Amino acid sequence: MSMADSYFITSAKLVGKSAWGSLPLTLAAMIKKGTDFMFNTGWFDELRKLTYSVVSRVAPPQGAYVPELNQFSNIVSDYSFLDATYKLIFRLNKLGYRLNPLFKVYEQHICNFPKGTAFKKQINIGFTAGETSNDDFMRIGIGFRISTDERFRRGWEDYTDFYMESQRRKILFDNLFMQLGNYSEPDLVINNSMADGIKRDLSITPPKEFEDTWRFFGTRLMYNNVLDRAILHSMDDVVAKIDSVFKLFKSSNLI
Repeated sequence: MSMADSYFITSAKLVGKSAWGSLPLTLAAMIKKGTDFMFNTGWFDELRKLTYSVVSRVAPPQGAYVPELNQFSNIVSDYSFLDATYKLIFRLNKLGYRLNPLFKVYEQHICNFPKGTAFKKQINIGFTAGETSNDDFMRIGIGFRISTDERFRRGWEDYTDFYMESQRRKILFDNLFMQLGNYSEPDLVINNSMADGIKRDLSITPPKEFEDTWRFFGTRLMYNNVLDRAILHSMDDVVAKIDSVFKLFKSSNLI
């Protein structure tokens, strides 16, 4: 059995009955043939359907639990929305990234990270659909789900370690993130310095906020930017972009 066939069977078991309809080719065959699923306007429109009310009705988050994309297969009307995510993870995991087979789902947002890193420093990719296509984007970078709960304290420890690394190698750290476009969630950059932004974040953010919060550092591709859109329209280019960003972090000893 080939890797593509094995992945398709695994995905089918995870996804169960979907809204794919009758297809002339299985996903495995599409992967073999190189079918170029793309993240285009139609794809982001499907993501836009996953509103707060839809997510809450289908699979409401409970505590640390976050629903997965296969639980929403009956909501989407275009099979390529699901298939693009499967193929993306298949391609990235062939490069050794060990991401989850299925994306996690939030309001008009999906994300993926390696299994077992939910409350640790994690490589993370995500897609967000805005109110209009002008606000659609993909992000690539390092994420921290932070909690002061003793059960999930690793994320907080990893974030403070990240802060100390940003101060120890400030010039290199700031140059790296300037190269990536200084994107963070929330926006923390001060005068083009990500290191100064993280320092300020830890000094002024109320301790209560760190009881359950999120921090992200990396880059994003905006659909309304013609150069970014060209990347999003090619699976090969999306995979290459993600790989280049993660390799940059790895060469800088940040992951």
